[in-house]
Amino acid sequence: MKSLLVALMTLILLGTGAEAASEKARFDVYLQGQKQGDLRVQGREKGAKYSAELRLKIKGDMPFTVEAKVQGQLVDAAYVPVKYTEKRTDADGKTGVTITYPEADGPPSVARRGEAAPHWLMPEAGTGLADPATVLWQLMQSRLPEAACNLDLRMFDGARILRLRTLEPAPRGPSITCNGNLFREKGFSDEELEVFDIVNFVIEYAPVRGGLMQTSRINLDLPQGRVILVRR
Repeated sequence: MKSLLVALMTLILLGTGAEAASEKARFDVYLQGQKQGDLRVQGREKGAKYSAELRLKIKGDMPFTVEAKVQGQLVDAAYVPVKYTEKRTDADGKTGVTITYPEADGPPSVARRGEAAPHWLMPEAGTGLADPATVLWQLMQSRLPEAACNLDLRMFDGARILRLRTLEPAPRGPSITCNGNLFREKGFSDEELEVFDIVNFVIEYAPVRGGLMQTSRINLDLPQGRVILVRR
C-alpha cells in the first residue's frame, strides 16, 4: 500500500502550459475495480503568486490520508515554490514534512515529523526541483492541446527524487491520450525498488472551454493491480 501512496503522490505530477488562474478538481480513486477513495485538488494564481492544496484519502483494509499545501511565486512563467507542507496518516501513525526554499538558487531546508530512513537523500539533492503540490496544480489546470504530452520532470518530496515522462500523444475523437512512465530515481531502498522501479500509466485529456484540454482520467499499472482516477 505504501508503494501505491508513492505512485499516486508522484504520478500526479505533470504539466505545463496552464491557462486558468483558479481551478478545483475531484477524482474518484478505484483500486482493482472498487472505489476506495478520492483525490481533491485546488489552486489559485494571483499576480506573481500561486498556492495549491491537495487531499488524497484512501479507505479499505489499509486506509491512509495525505494532505499537502504549497505557496510559491511565478517567475518568468515558471512555478517557483516558497514553502511546501505535507501530512500523512496511515496504520503506522502520522508523519509530515516541510520544505522551505531559499530566495536565491540553493538547496532547500527540510524539517520532518518522524525518523528519516537511512537511504533517504539530503536536502541538497532537491536543489532546483519542484515539490508534489506545485506539479499537481499544474497537471490539473486546463491546457492547450500541444502542451498535453511533452513532459519530462524531476521532483523532490523531501527524501526522494522521481522522474516522470509523458509521450506519444494519441487523439481519440475530441480527446487526447498520453502514455507515460514514472521512475524511482534516487532515495529508495533496494526493497522498494524490488516492488517497482518504474510505473507505466495512461492519461486522458478531454476538451473544455476555449479549446483547452483538461485531465479526465489516469490509469496506473502497479504490482497490486490497476489504479484508476476518474474526474467527477
